[in-house]
Amino acid sequence: MDSQNTLDLIQTALDVQFRYAKGPVPTDLFEHPRWEMSAAHAGILTGLKNLYELAPSVPEDKKIDFAGYCLLWVSLIQLHHNFEEEHFLHHYPEAFEHKADILSEHQIFHDGIEHIKSYLLGCLPLGTKWGFFGEVVAEDPSRAQSQATTFDGAHLRTLVDAFAGPLTTHLQAEIGYFAPESIKAAGMTEEKIKQMGKDTQEMIKKIPLQPAFVYAVYHTAPGIEFPPLPRFITKFLVPWVLHWSGTQVRGWLHPQQRQCH
Repeated sequence: MDSQNTLDLIQTALDVQFRYAKGPVPTDLFEHPRWEMSAAHAGILTGLKNLYELAPSVPEDKKIDFAGYCLLWVSLIQLHHNFEEEHFLHHYPEAFEHKADILSEHQIFHDGIEHIKSYLLGCLPLGTKWGFFGEVVAEDPSRAQSQATTFDGAHLRTLVDAFAGPLTTHLQAEIGYFAPESIKAAGMTEEKIKQMGKDTQEMIKKIPLQPAFVYAVYHTAPGIEFPPLPRFITKFLVPWVLHWSGTQVRGWLHPQQRQCH
């Protein structure tokens, strides 16, 4: 797959998410799961598109920093899919037949995500903190040498090319799985959706503002109000305080994102 095909796949999938992700939290509770899912997907795809476009032109002295930035995307998609598998789907009745579809689709591109994660970790010096939760790069049998590998943007693109097809196909299909008529037919109720929302908020509180929510806010397209954080966080704390506290995000924003924030 060439780079233009990959970018086209990402943009097509983004366009699908935008149809349902625009605006604030829906007042119709049965619309909420699809809105939440499509908005989260839009952030994942925006981050992937940005790193893919930037990868070939990263200056030599910025390559370690950029590898760390890319690992924030890895953290995002792994957090999202772990959340789905360990929390979100458990709220749905057994009659919701798409549970199996979602789990099997995750497996199709799981190895691709692990490959890009392993490569990027190899580009960081041992002891470097990475990702949303500040994990530390440690010795690993898969790491050929203790010294970090020099980041190669063309190789990163090749790794993304390998899983872009199944990933974007899944992200589009999943929006249909959570259509209001689909979850109603499976027996989902307003009470269950409300409880799922409360549980989600409790889980969100455990995620660090820096860098997780900084990354999320800066990779939210105009017109999308997700994650549903207080405006104090999105309009003041992130751009005026956390922006300057050493995050790996600020140096790699797409020009359109810089204008929005």
